[in-house]
Amino acid sequence: MSNQIGLNISITGLSGFLIIRWVKASAPLAEVGRNANPSTITYPVDQVYVITPLQPVVYIIQLWRSDDGTTLDQLIKDWSIDASSGSSEATIQTFQYVVDRGQSGTDPDWADPANEDVVLTDERLDGFTKDQLLVHEAGFGNKLDSEYDLVSGGGIELLGGKTFDSSVAWFITVASITTSPAPDTATGTKYAGVVNMTANHDFDTDHYNRLINANGAGTLLTESIPDLTLIPDDTHVTFNTHNGSQNYFRLQFDSGDIVRFNNQDVNVIDLARNETIDLYFHSGVCYVTSYNGNAMRRGSVMPDYDATRNSDLGNLIYADEATGELDKADYEGLYAFVNQLAGDAVCPLGSLVGQWSYDSGGGVYPNKRKYGIDTGAETFRVPHLDGMVAKYDALPGVYEADNVGAHTLTYAYKQGKSDDNESGVSGEYLRKAGAAGGTNYGNTSITYNIGSGENLVKSYSQKPFIYL
Repeated sequence: MSNQIGLNISITGLSGFLIIRWVKASAPLAEVGRNANPSTITYPVDQVYVITPLQPVVYIIQLWRSDDGTTLDQLIKDWSIDASSGSSEATIQTFQYVVDRGQSGTDPDWADPANEDVVLTDERLDGFTKDQLLVHEAGFGNKLDSEYDLVSGGGIELLGGKTFDSSVAWFITVASITTSPAPDTATGTKYAGVVNMTANHDFDTDHYNRLINANGAGTLLTESIPDLTLIPDDTHVTFNTHNGSQNYFRLQFDSGDIVRFNNQDVNVIDLARNETIDLYFHSGVCYVTSYNGNAMRRGSVMPDYDATRNSDLGNLIYADEATGELDKADYEGLYAFVNQLAGDAVCPLGSLVGQWSYDSGGGVYPNKRKYGIDTGAETFRVPHLDGMVAKYDALPGVYEADNVGAHTLTYAYKQGKSDDNESGVSGEYLRKAGAAGGTNYGNTSITYNIGSGENLVKSYSQKPFIYL
């Protein structure tokens, strides 16, 4: 059972819309929530409204009058309720009086004041304190606590020479609170609900303490996080990207705000598909409490037996020329990774497919094995790795052409007969081809044609992918 506050609201004499708003007493400037559709609650109001789920802390409940259903134009009443002891119920009721109207009641006992009276009697007000009352004079607004006293048995007495004037309407709003103790054992849920997010959104009460399913149709879906000091303490949220077709779900923090993620202070977190992240807000700080994804692997290579896994999962991209030239706007996270690379891992992007740094001597494009980027056009290419074998080195991205290593060649040869040797020459010599004797005998050279082709080792093939 979750903690909750029930409001029994009965207010007349006002026009416009009612906005019910609640904040934590520990952070009164940070709105925790408000009624979801203020424009549907118009004055006069006579209804029950339940606020749930609530954490076991003290909340300030505010009733506002609004001209447009959004703007907080006039604070009608606010009061504190401790939600830690269980479920609370508040009854808000407005009593109306018109000076010299002459109306009254006997059960309960009350009466309209007469002209120039200073006392209004109404036993319905008995037992309430000033912080539970809102006294309002039509045309003049709400009264300060110092402008009236409470009357024994129920009612108010005007102070400072103020009197009740004929035909003027007065309204007194009262709030009474009853609390039901929490059960000894309680069961609940981590989330106040699930939100299917299909469009860009500003993080607010609609997403506080919710499970947010990112389900975008474009390439980038964004949740904008406001100034962290405006988010109530103990707010948490889980973002889940196991839905949608977006390449990235972006958490964009307010200018100047940072969050510690993967041991770095960042202002933006880009989540690829099939990832989850839990955030917790406290004292103006956002904490990552858990993360399940591949941000640490972004831009690295994943070999795979499944040739279609990139299309199945949506968080990989084929490391080949066939992938083509990519735009930053479609792959924000991967572009940011490429843009921070240095040395031989990255090179300027050529204007044609593969046409950068052609090695005419080797007949290859060695830079195609690197990331290529054009920061002006904000386009880039992934490495083209088909047919390549990975090698570890202190300088990532360096292309190494094939080469035959040093080796020793041992071979047998046939010697010429001793009686064929030239007269007076000692030793044995290799017979020259087509030799007929005489001075045609002597040393010669031999050429071996090993053949041409690729140097192969025992290997197996997998399809290369890049982590988004």
